[in-house]
Amino acid sequence: MAAGSGLALHGIEKNFGATRILSGVTLEAAQGEFIALVGPSGCGKTTLLRIAAGLDYPDQGRVELGGRDITARRAADRDIAMVFQSYALYPHLTVRQNMALPLAMRRLSLAQRLPVIGRWLPGTRETTVGIAESVAQAAATLRIDQLLDRKPGQLSGGQRQRVALGRALVRHPRAFLMDEPLSNLDATLRVHTRTEIVELHRQAGVTTLYVTHDQAEALSMADRVAVMMGGVLLQVAPPAEIYRDPRHRLVAEFIGSPRINLIDAVVDDVGSAVAASGEHPVALVQGLALPPGTPVSIGIRPEHVRLRAPAADRLPVTLSRLEFLGSEVLAHLVLDAGRLPIIAKLVPDEVAGLTAGRCFGLETAPADRLVFAADGQRIDVEPVAGRVALHA
Repeated sequence: MAAGSGLALHGIEKNFGATRILSGVTLEAAQGEFIALVGPSGCGKTTLLRIAAGLDYPDQGRVELGGRDITARRAADRDIAMVFQSYALYPHLTVRQNMALPLAMRRLSLAQRLPVIGRWLPGTRETTVGIAESVAQAAATLRIDQLLDRKPGQLSGGQRQRVALGRALVRHPRAFLMDEPLSNLDATLRVHTRTEIVELHRQAGVTTLYVTHDQAEALSMADRVAVMMGGVLLQVAPPAEIYRDPRHRLVAEFIGSPRINLIDAVVDDVGSAVAASGEHPVALVQGLALPPGTPVSIGIRPEHVRLRAPAADRLPVTLSRLEFLGSEVLAHLVLDAGRLPIIAKLVPDEVAGLTAGRCFGLETAPADRLVFAADGQRIDVEPVAGRVALHA
């Protein structure tokens, strides 16, 4: 990574005793880029963030900021600001004092910070005035200037979160690290605050690594999304790409709400992926260059499912119930005598008059069927000389 660039983690490995937490994780964030690191609880997201911040150290690998190796530097010397899930505000200090503290620690000497003597030392007054101006500017940006004389206990959750952001912003760091900063907020405030964070990032232009388990936050906020499972980065891509073109079955399952429909299939003698269950097997993907008997999974997003009249070339499904969500309706279906649930995302007009127990044929466009190998890797389907070639 060239000088002046953003934050990079190369080959990060971390073990806690005999437990492997991170397995050779490499992630590079360009200058000013917003990357959301998303995955289930316990996948290693926070550990990776702590290593980037200098609160923990890797067993192997290195951390770079602006092209310089900072792996061995203390957290205080990294020019990186971290926003914690718990806000980590000092309850006995006012908002103004909480925001000013990191600047005081950086700009004032130990002697200048002494309660009585410090104020009379040369340079203390000028530095203190500069700190106050920086705090006022950050508070105005976050619209918390009217809260500067309150203490954390007098603030709402959303206000405390803004103060935590302000304390990070006031330092003008080279990088922001955020560890699930919205998890303690209610749903409405969470949506509002994530918009504010995106706008704040746009104004500051600072490289940001944002950890969350909420895919909606990741997809709506980030320039790129990094999906982590079991201490391994499975895919890093822009939000639209990671949704439409998942490179692993686990990514396809984790990203998207409702979850992607997955149908087990087996490649037959003529290279067709045939649904492995049902009285009348249906070829879901044809012309596969795979050995007969190879198991695969066919992924279909709920919005790509359409209900049609039963036919020999359509998977038979039975409507279980309808779930109305205002502008859309989720049709809960069952495939193969009720053993496999399928969800279709439809508009209200498509379900008018439908009742539970009715049978349909499941229809999707061939381009909307994602093929995954038994090990979870995505198989790309490309037409070659009248057939379909697959490349894992």
